[in-house]
Amino acid sequence: MKTNIIIIITSIVISTMGFSQIVNQTLENDGFEPTLIQENYNSKIEEIDKITTSINKNIDNYQKIEKVKNATGNKYNYYKSNELQLVTVEAFENNLTKKVCWYFQNNQLIFSDVLWTNNESGIIVKYVKAYLQNEKLFAWIKTDNSYINPNSQEFKDADEQLREYASTLK
Repeated sequence: MKTNIIIIITSIVISTMGFSQIVNQTLENDGFEPTLIQENYNSKIEEIDKITTSINKNIDNYQKIEKVKNATGNKYNYYKSNELQLVTVEAFENNLTKKVCWYFQNNQLIFSDVLWTNNESGIIVKYVKAYLQNEKLFAWIKTDNSYINPNSQEFKDADEQLREYASTLK
């Protein structure tokens, strides 16, 4: 009888430990699985990448409007048939070139990237990509190609800021 009780208690402790590990792992990353984003949105990311590549290839065919150009940076808007395709901003500071691009399709922001380059070495210091569908952020990829957790406050704040800023760019 005593042996059976010890076995039962041991089983409960082991199963509880396993459960707590699962709970702790879920709490650590809030259930975030980067592979799920990749699987669910891979085709949408590829589609957006094709659109941005096409915009970049055809940029010379678009109407370019200079918004700002001075020693500290520049801002350009690119239009195709009066429809905004791309907004680029470059800032030159502290031996860095900081470039941000916002890509549009059907008057909606679909992609944004941030590229910081060291002017002396040419090394990319920061490269972040944001993918949007219906102007809602669904994938945010950091310099090391890791995904930022969509359940995080940082992700939610970026989603809101991108949506708000997109409306000012149009």
